[in-house]
Amino acid sequence: MKTLYILLFCFLSLDAVCYSQWVQTAGTPQGGGITDMLITSNGTMVVTCSSFNFPNGQSGGIRHSTNGGTTWENDYMHYTARTLALGQNGYVYASSWDYPSISEGLWVSFNQGTVWQGHLYLIGSNNNIFSILVRDNNQTIYIGTRTGVRKSTNGGGSFNPVNNGIPANSWVRDIEADSAGVLAAATTNGLFISTNNAVSWQQATGIAEGDTVVRLAFNYSTQPRSSGETRTLLAGTVEGKLYQSEDFIYTTMAVNFVFGLSEISDIEIEYPEKEEGPKVMTVLTVQNNGQSTGCNVSTNNGSSWMQFNNGIPTLVTLTAAAYGSIAAGILAIFLGTDGKALDGAKIFKWLKTIGIKQISSEVPDKFSLSQNYPNPFNPMTKIKFKVSRASDINITVFDVLGQHVTTLVNERLNAGSYETQWNAADMPGGVYFYRLETNDFTETKKMILVK
Repeated sequence: MKTLYILLFCFLSLDAVCYSQWVQTAGTPQGGGITDMLITSNGTMVVTCSSFNFPNGQSGGIRHSTNGGTTWENDYMHYTARTLALGQNGYVYASSWDYPSISEGLWVSFNQGTVWQGHLYLIGSNNNIFSILVRDNNQTIYIGTRTGVRKSTNGGGSFNPVNNGIPANSWVRDIEADSAGVLAAATTNGLFISTNNAVSWQQATGIAEGDTVVRLAFNYSTQPRSSGETRTLLAGTVEGKLYQSEDFIYTTMAVNFVFGLSEISDIEIEYPEKEEGPKVMTVLTVQNNGQSTGCNVSTNNGSSWMQFNNGIPTLVTLTAAAYGSIAAGILAIFLGTDGKALDGAKIFKWLKTIGIKQISSEVPDKFSLSQNYPNPFNPMTKIKFKVSRASDINITVFDVLGQHVTTLVNERLNAGSYETQWNAADMPGGVYFYRLETNDFTETKKMILVK
């Protein structure tokens, strides 16, 4: 399933911490609420949805969008769909329940979630699939169920229980693996670790008795690349506690932070490009008697946390998050909500332009926008601009008719000099205009694309 998500929820700049506001996507997938979401390597956003007042209200199921949430395709209209996982080579897996026709099952797409091939496996009556972990070129698949962990070694064709060391009545809410292959299982009876591919499990100590672990994430010192990297395990619980491992094999846990009494619904970590700038950890919590901390962000490895909920309506339950590249040069984070109502599966987004480079931290005496270079150009050009004080910066490109073409920058930047670029490979030749806007400054310049 989705790893603990110290989610990017405040989408921080990769070079500086920049807070802005969440904006609801233009389209809303059908369903009563979002249960899980992810972004594939080609920018497709896939979500699972619960139903509302089924079958007379709105069905749940699996949905996807190829344009950042502007429009949605209904892949399956089911009673409910529960969780998602990325496989290898463009495979996407989902847990979905086509009630009353069949039991909940494991469904698969071979092409980034845009076309689905059907179900691989049905879990049977009185059971659910809460989490999915895919390894070994889609051959080894773990699923977390009401009856523990099950493992497939034939690509999901069949599964066998692998619960040596896990109590028999354990619901497995999340399963994750680190870069060395160590497994972690979040259950209703605690946190369990396996170092031998689920042959046996050892219970971690330090989790409060009776507190269900629901979300997991491995926190690396840098972007995970090798099994030798320094890493810790994060575990989120129903009682709003975020635990962190104190040993290399994750069997000793200690409380990192307590987010009230709201269940931690998601956790994600964003690593900066080229190991520059802060690592961003994000934790989401759900509503509990009208109380929730919402989206919580840390840029100092969990030493302190701050809430980032600008633009999110009050009393909204945040259930899932995902981040990734949705288009060339655009990195996005999305928050899913559970409205428990018709069209309750609302999604909020925060976009960040990839490739903004700070070329000087010296404070300019005024805002300014430089002429692009080269000009004329084909297809790449660079644009430099100066920011005299920390501000919300927007740089957009328009055609000769004044129609919006693209947004190059849309985030808060500290004072300094910056450079961004525009790749117009998909645009026709002609005259374009680019505009720098802040709260109290606007400047526009012309550029020429030659093809």
